[in-house]
Amino acid sequence: MLLTVNEVAKKVKVHPMTVYRWIKNGKLKALRIDGIIRIQENDYKQILKYINPSFEPSQKGGGNEVTGGISGKSNKNKKGELDCQR
Repeated sequence: MLLTVNEVAKKVKVHPMTVYRWIKNGKLKALRIDGIIRIQENDYKQILKYINPSFEPSQKGGGNEVTGGISGKSNKNKKGELDCQR
């Protein structure tokens, strides 16, 4: 199955430009078909492992989306408030 950049971005909860950067930097393999960039599902699953090393593909075929941020850690401090670092 082939996915578009936008489909991959939605699944991993990042901006489409991030997906384009992964492709440009060689972190994500992609094909150009009739001028449209497509990502094979196996390559998409590899980027999930890159983002979340504990990711294991579901046997049910669904649920391959990443939950949480890239590190999987919360940005809350000890008081439960969001940290704002600049």
